[in-house]
Amino acid sequence: MSSLLDLIGDQLTGSATQQISQQLGLDETQTKTAIAAALPTLLEAVGRQAATPDGAQGLHQALAKDHDGSLLDNVAGFFQGGGGGRAGLGEGILGHILGSKRQRVEQGVGQMAGVDAATSGKLLSMLAPIVMGALGKQQRQQGFGVDQLTDFIGKQRQSVATGDPQSAGIFQKLLDQDGDGDFDVSDMMRLGSSFIGRMFKK
Repeated sequence: MSSLLDLIGDQLTGSATQQISQQLGLDETQTKTAIAAALPTLLEAVGRQAATPDGAQGLHQALAKDHDGSLLDNVAGFFQGGGGGRAGLGEGILGHILGSKRQRVEQGVGQMAGVDAATSGKLLSMLAPIVMGALGKQQRQQGFGVDQLTDFIGKQRQSVATGDPQSAGIFQKLLDQDGDGDFDVSDMMRLGSSFIGRMFKK
């Protein structure tokens, strides 16, 4: 598991997870499984956005301007307040990093967690500012320039791929294809059950 996802996962426990469960109407296991599927997918999407010079520059500027990582200091409060004044922030982030692939990603994450696409879409919108906040915190603390940020994100993506190639392959597949393509539901469910153990370590 990548250190960035570990950092985020450490914040999404206890009351934070309970807040997500309540807002989505899910039980704890479904919520954790959905989170474990959504976070690496979001990281992969951000990494692809930063794969071009213009994309990397835009991401660096967005993190510096809007994502200082302070929301990580009280994640439960962020969720409890519906995201505070940033309720629409997640929607904007998803539109930018997922684009036409959003419906497919929502479907895939939903299948991993056994929830519908609308519910997984709401979760992705809730988590997107957390991912950006974690990246922004690293950028601020480490003093990353554009190239250093791109390298850091690349290493995080590689860590996921090295730690669990099968999982990484499915996350990548969600972003490689457009449309409503079918998934092997049994594989997706096994992936969700497998990945949850690494994201939420006892």
